[in-house]
Amino acid sequence: MALSISQSQKKNIDFLETTGESVTKFDLSGLEKVLADSFQLFVKNWGDIVNQKQIIASGDIETNLEFDIIEESDGVRMQIRIPEYSKFVDKGVKGLKSSKKAPKSPYKFKTWGMSAEGRASVNRWLQSGKAKTKVSDIKKYGAVGYEKKSTKNPQQAKLDRVVSAIKAGGIETRNFIDPTIKKSFKDLNVKIAREIGRQVTIQITR
Repeated sequence: MALSISQSQKKNIDFLETTGESVTKFDLSGLEKVLADSFQLFVKNWGDIVNQKQIIASGDIETNLEFDIIEESDGVRMQIRIPEYSKFVDKGVKGLKSSKKAPKSPYKFKTWGMSAEGRASVNRWLQSGKAKTKVSDIKKYGAVGYEKKSTKNPQQAKLDRVVSAIKAGGIETRNFIDPTIKKSFKDLNVKIAREIGRQVTIQITR
């Protein structure tokens, strides 16, 4: 006699209960490798686009990337950390005298001053040899506020002029974060599905 759906389900469940000792938790090492490999691809693509668009910032935007794989009750979460200021480089920042470089940016400079950390970042950029100071911007906007003060230190004077130009003219919108994410993780779901399928096959047949 044919079994009803409910009877069939109960029979299958009873079978699983009798073989419970052979049922093991998924080995997440393969899945973690898939995520780790995806992160390494993200790092490569991030570095490529940073170089392609000549995004230098303080000099560590290319290398200061970290990630964690966090096991949760309902799955696994991959968390990627990028430098905080990346969002300003990505969206751009409207200047105090002009919004031309980032007309649609949600960010805008509000004062002429810059934090010690920010000035140190700009100074590292200047000293890295990768900086391309736009003299036209400096001439156009000039020195403003406390940057007008004279100094006997040529490097400090140059830093003051560059800071003034940045605050006046703003930071250009670069739009590099979303394209990097899409390029790096477009096939991630397929890779995860393949890994889970591989693990399921191994556990059923062993």
